[in-house]
Amino acid sequence: MIYKILIFDADNTLFDFDFAEKEALFKIIEGLKIETDFAEIFEKYNKINKQIWKEFEEKNISAEHLKVERFRRFFVEINITPDAKYFAEKYLYYLSTVTKLLPDAYQLIKEFRVKYKIAVVTNGLTSVQKPRFENSELKKFVDTYVISEEVGVSKPQPEIFQLACDRIGKFDKSEILVIGDNFRSDIVGGFNFGVDTCWFNFNHEINNSELKPKFEIHNLKELKRFL
Repeated sequence: MIYKILIFDADNTLFDFDFAEKEALFKIIEGLKIETDFAEIFEKYNKINKQIWKEFEEKNISAEHLKVERFRRFFVEINITPDAKYFAEKYLYYLSTVTKLLPDAYQLIKEFRVKYKIAVVTNGLTSVQKPRFENSELKKFVDTYVISEEVGVSKPQPEIFQLACDRIGKFDKSEILVIGDNFRSDIVGGFNFGVDTCWFNFNHEINNSELKPKFEIHNLKELKRFL
């Protein structure tokens, strides 16, 4: 299969979002001046955050509501009552300053840029993702990036992938490959768009879905075997 466009997810596909989340949340906990086991409190936040992003992808909550609601739920969970809106804004700022990439991401995109058009499509918040992209080492290699909040449509809806392709030019869908770590948004999204997919399954999760990606990898270097 000869691909011409590679559409990458951003967080935990190219960017080390787990690291960024921990850095940002650590600063929030410092600001709250509470004594706690950070690993335990991060696990609680992470569980709430994953659930609320699932609600967003299912169109049960808006991006604007998501920003504050996750902290409202989080503060209820840990039995404190600070201003959720204030700390939500601080968290987004801290998150927007962390641009650490996953191992091999820079070299891989640099190499692929020679042969392919590169797009990044993310279910993210504009205030977080835009500064990260603009300050990232990857920016010079990426033809376009699409942020769900900015365009008003999110993965797994096919329209967000179409927007990315429209910005690059006209291509046949057989020439497009979507690469991402989130099965629900990236792999289902690619399927909805009618293109091949590559699941970056770095956690070695079990796929209980009837939907099978074209490729499955466990680290970014493996992608080179298929391209």
